[in-house]
Amino acid sequence: MKITLKELERFKKVTINDFSDYEQDKSHDGGRYGFWTNFNRVDKNWVVTYGTTADFDFCPYCGNWGDSCGCDEPQIISSLDLLIELSEFRETEDEYIEFIL
Repeated sequence: MKITLKELERFKKVTINDFSDYEQDKSHDGGRYGFWTNFNRVDKNWVVTYGTTADFDFCPYCGNWGDSCGCDEPQIISSLDLLIELSEFRETEDEYIEFIL
């Protein structure tokens, strides 16, 4: 997706969703989960957190399964790093980006 730095600065939050393997009936404990990565703007940087539809322990700071990964705070990236990530992302029906003002 092509977006400029000026356009990106308008948003408070960007979410990259991946529901390519998602199935409603198996989305909590059946192995067919949805995933997302949230980028929340703090000044000119972005705080990165992760989520899933699964009912298992999942680290919101690194996106790994389990509760003993050792992470104790989220990653912070620059607007330029987020622009690069967005430019490399290819949207589909099940993998898409949401921009929140």
